[in-house]
Amino acid sequence: MARGCNTLVISQNSEQPLSYLAPFLTNILLSSIFTCQTSSKGPIAVVLCSGWEKAQVVYDLLEEIKVNQTLHSIIILLGLKEDEAKAFKIPKNCLLLVTTPFTLVRLLSCHCFLFLRLSHLVLDEADRLFTLAPEQMVTILQHFQKGNLKGEPMSRCHQLVAVAKRWSGHMGHLLANYMPHPCIVLSVLEEVALYADIQQV
Repeated sequence: MARGCNTLVISQNSEQPLSYLAPFLTNILLSSIFTCQTSSKGPIAVVLCSGWEKAQVVYDLLEEIKVNQTLHSIIILLGLKEDEAKAFKIPKNCLLLVTTPFTLVRLLSCHCFLFLRLSHLVLDEADRLFTLAPEQMVTILQHFQKGNLKGEPMSRCHQLVAVAKRWSGHMGHLLANYMPHPCIVLSVLEEVALYADIQQV
């Protein structure tokens, strides 16, 4: 993960963001040195969480690790008002955004030009994200995939990280369609059997 590889992690510790944040942030901090020199504005990384409580936990961890001063991280959780997404201003120096699928889709619909240099996407508790917001996840992944082809030359090293507790069909779809040459880490034997399609006879 710290080398910028597409990574899928299935682990019982997936609910603890610290398990993936350290290697992920190492890569982000190295990338930000180069990305800050590009002309575009907007975040280079987004961490997607299943709800506002988990988003707050992740953001608090970022503050504890003390990377907010470098990455100018912000947490965005929009309400239900239609004009709220249009009126929201993402700070120009923001490199890392923590949010939910519902909020990100609304931001993309109003401010897609601010996500041109998005090169790192983390799916925290990916199994829950696909269960709670399947349509939004498809929209986000398609946008991220298009960015792989259109991104600035300095920010074309794209990384998708998915962390989940259980293997599911969504994980297979994610690997097949959005994660070329992935690094797959399965720490639970039962999930290894599901991934490998091993059947007991």
